[in-house]
Amino acid sequence: MIQAQKVRIVVRPQQPLYWLAVLGFFLIGIINAGQIYGRGAYFFGLAYIALGLGFLCDKIVFDGTTVKRTGLGSALLSLLGKENSLSLDEIEVIASYASQSINSKIQFQTVISGADVKWRIKSNQKNYPTFIKALFKAANPHLLDPLSTELLLYWQEMEPIFKLVNDTKINAHRIERWRKKAITLSFNGEFQPAASYFKLAHENSPHDPQIAYDIGRFLRRRAMIMGVKSDQGGSDLMRAETYFRMAGRLAWEKKNSRILERVGEAFFEFHQLDTARKYFEMATRLDPVRLRANLGLAGIALQDGQAARAVYAYNQIVRGAENAGAKGLGSYALRKAEYFERLLRDDDFLSKESSWNAVLTQLKWARRFAFTLFLCSWIVQITSFAVTAPIRAMSQEISATSLIIWVCALTASQIILALRRS
Repeated sequence: MIQAQKVRIVVRPQQPLYWLAVLGFFLIGIINAGQIYGRGAYFFGLAYIALGLGFLCDKIVFDGTTVKRTGLGSALLSLLGKENSLSLDEIEVIASYASQSINSKIQFQTVISGADVKWRIKSNQKNYPTFIKALFKAANPHLLDPLSTELLLYWQEMEPIFKLVNDTKINAHRIERWRKKAITLSFNGEFQPAASYFKLAHENSPHDPQIAYDIGRFLRRRAMIMGVKSDQGGSDLMRAETYFRMAGRLAWEKKNSRILERVGEAFFEFHQLDTARKYFEMATRLDPVRLRANLGLAGIALQDGQAARAVYAYNQIVRGAENAGAKGLGSYALRKAEYFERLLRDDDFLSKESSWNAVLTQLKWARRFAFTLFLCSWIVQITSFAVTAPIRAMSQEISATSLIIWVCALTASQIILALRRS
């Protein structure tokens, strides 16, 4: 693992926006509940609001060796046995996602996952680039998904922005600079200049699988921004697949398992599972314990209902993780392998898991129904006024009761999940 420098970077985790809506509706529900159930409803409501506001004020701190969540929400969760810190060795997966903002710029979201942790961070924070560079450089590269790997390169290229030299001598270093410049421009939304740099790099190194792969990702990114249903977007998606297949062919010729693995992930992202499996298997033929290729094979096997194949792939990850220094990913794979292996050989365990899953599904629908009922009853209250006093009184009781059912179902779900993890 790369030795991390001592830093201290603070960002805020993303919180679901529905928290704010829930708190607003909940406050009104407390007033109604207080009129029906007495003062105990006020205490219950204030405790819940404190919890919600605590989550909104939480922060994530990275000191170079540990990622830690701090704040009132984190403290309350820690009382329930939730982890609030992850060392670099405990991080299992780092995944990033891109989306188009209102002003047509690209926004990113990074998800950091551990055994019992999942934190989301959005790129609209000023410390996001600094956080990404520090964490991604310190973490094991096998933990980073394709977009996270590109983001690390992108933020590194942002400072300083290199200048082109005037000489026309073509060499490997110059081609690599063209490739990196193209990636930086594409993330800035400057697609035309990016395409020009990619063209320069590809024309001068047509047999480089890395460049072909990067062009494929660039075309797919542009298609998502332009709209996949547009003429430009549809054309870009088709060309992207062509470049991915070219990268796979060149990587196989050069025995490059890393690019084959990345090509498989590119097809996996768009749910082309058969094609993804083909490239993952090619990567594992060259390197049987290739981590992300086996991770992809396990995911495909589970979607196909082939638990035995998934167990084999997870065990391959466990073998490879030790040599690669990816302890977190190895722990994740070991946990998954043991779980699915037990499902295969223990009928009682399979029956219990099926029952718990059924209960959790029912609780999920109960939460949705209760919240919908609460919202409808609340709307009736504010529109009925005093002319329809009986309807107003009935809607008050329904809203208060449905809110209590929602909180009870949420609590029961969390308790069941905690018991299953233990």
